[in-house]
Amino acid sequence: MRALGGLLFILVVTTGCMDTAPTSRGVYLVLDAEGVETDALKRLTRQLILGLEAGDTFAVERLDGARTGGESRLGVNLDGRPSVAVVERRALLRQVDRLLEAEAAAEPVEGVAAMRRARTFLEGTRCRNRIIVLATDLTAGEPEELGPHFGGYRFVALNVGDIGAGNEPWAYLRRVEAWRRAVEAREAEWTVANGMREAMGAILER
Repeated sequence: MRALGGLLFILVVTTGCMDTAPTSRGVYLVLDAEGVETDALKRLTRQLILGLEAGDTFAVERLDGARTGGESRLGVNLDGRPSVAVVERRALLRQVDRLLEAEAAAEPVEGVAAMRRARTFLEGTRCRNRIIVLATDLTAGEPEELGPHFGGYRFVALNVGDIGAGNEPWAYLRRVEAWRRAVEAREAEWTVANGMREAMGAILER
């Protein structure tokens, strides 16, 4: 099992998703930059951020421990006012671009813990729709280490082969199946998205 790097995620104000309408979304992106082109990651995160709406919450954790501006925790909770949310999205895009260009850190952590942190993070928001996006090759740990209490969550696993990562197809498909079983056993929804358009549809659907 490959060891992955440290933590970088967006820290949102404790209230999270101030819009408590049934359509408010909390999106937590678990991102493994190893073997994936920076430009591809930028396109992915840019489309995702631009698809967020006022009142949504967004978090990102980069598994190789990269930092930007000396910080491992940055934050955004999109304001419920659309005009303000537009400004916040623009600022977030700049922050994420710097993050994706940052050098990886040397300190490894067990990457499966990112999924547990995603659950803890999203439970601290008022978002009704809680989505954990996996842009990794799923070597972040063993599925049985995921832990309980994911009922009502939606996992969207991006086929990393579509964003530039090299994988042995059969080994990757076996990992996908193992994670699917683990996620569904915890009463969460599992989707694999092939290609950018399918990914955006799966993540941003209401």
